[in-house]
Amino acid sequence: MGRPSGFALRYYAYRVTSAAGFTAPIWYLYLYANGLSYAEVAIVNAVWWSGLVLFELPTGYVADRIGRRASLLLGTATVTVSTLAMLPADSVATFGVVFAVWAAGQTFRTGADDAWLYDAIDGEDRGVDDRRRTANGDGDAGRAGATNGDRFLHLRSRGTALALATTGATALVGGWLAELDMGYTFLAAAAVSALGLPILAGFPQSRDPAEDDLGAIEAVGVLRSELGAPGIRGFVLLVGLLTGVTWGVNFFVQPVSVDLGVSRTGLGVLYAGFTGLGAIASFRAGWLAERVGIDTWFRVVPVGLAAVLVAVAVLPALAIPAFVAIRTAKSASDPIAATWLNERIGSVGRATVLSAQGMVATVLTIPFELGAGGAAELLGPLPTVALFGAMLGVGSVAILLVGRPFEDAADAGEDERTTAGGTGPIAGDAE
Repeated sequence: MGRPSGFALRYYAYRVTSAAGFTAPIWYLYLYANGLSYAEVAIVNAVWWSGLVLFELPTGYVADRIGRRASLLLGTATVTVSTLAMLPADSVATFGVVFAVWAAGQTFRTGADDAWLYDAIDGEDRGVDDRRRTANGDGDAGRAGATNGDRFLHLRSRGTALALATTGATALVGGWLAELDMGYTFLAAAAVSALGLPILAGFPQSRDPAEDDLGAIEAVGVLRSELGAPGIRGFVLLVGLLTGVTWGVNFFVQPVSVDLGVSRTGLGVLYAGFTGLGAIASFRAGWLAERVGIDTWFRVVPVGLAAVLVAVAVLPALAIPAFVAIRTAKSASDPIAATWLNERIGSVGRATVLSAQGMVATVLTIPFELGAGGAAELLGPLPTVALFGAMLGVGSVAILLVGRPFEDAADAGEDERTTAGGTGPIAGDAE
């Protein structure tokens, strides 16, 4: 592959500006320093998760109405302002308001970013096709669009890798800034986030918002036809279960690692390792999808991870490798899953559908996040990790057998796209 195009570089630049991790090392310390108790921090976190669930679907619908680029601009501006609003906040009430607004801003970007990228690639490829056809005088215009999914996966996976690398690098800088003043980390994060606004303003419009002039009733119909297809429904549940277990297990990384003798400095190295391996896995997601196959990946990886997590109950030394494995696999799975889903849904209402998928993942994450502490009190951390692993294994096998995502999705998706008026999967070439 040659040098990335200007289109790709703009997308990569946006992903970098959206991934500043300056505040990651001190997030909870900042809340505690402002007088919040453990219980109040839990309340603020509940506001965050509830906001993600409540706002995800409505903001996806809004993105289809006003345009995906406009939604990304609105989301980025809201996140930037919310980051700055952390500085004057000093009570559970004010932090709760900030977290609620922040969650809304975040949901304006989730779903809309993948919807924008997939349709923008499709539009760019059609333009290239028209120019080729004019230049060559032939009718082979569909060839460049035959690997649209490949190009999406290429850009999405590398964008995620750059985002992860940015998060890791800026987290290291954030630790140094926090030694001076924890507020500096929020100023730095807001400054980098704000850089995304001019970058987004230069994005091409992937689709005329008028083409997605969906009323609320029509949007419900699109959701029912797209996500209601048996195979797609099963796939969304499978990805959501993997997401929920990943973040539930993440609850135990710090305490279990400390119990196993990892120092605070070692924790920094461990988290840097998560980020670095995740970036590599995401960068190679296209290679993994090609060599392993997307269907095989999602049949094998969740069950394999489940086995490793269950094993930590009898082999505690496996805990840290298990933590690394599930975070790395999740980093590779995200762009692969986004590609699979985008190729099977229509362009009309795409952001609404992808936001609904994100909402399902969040809903499935909440019980693992909220239940982790209580389960650990009863069972202990490592048995709880094993329990989550068992739930992942049993749930994944049940979804694969009953939901049959890889047997039904292709045929059902094709029929439903025709009904919904979508464009269908158009594959594109690699960057």
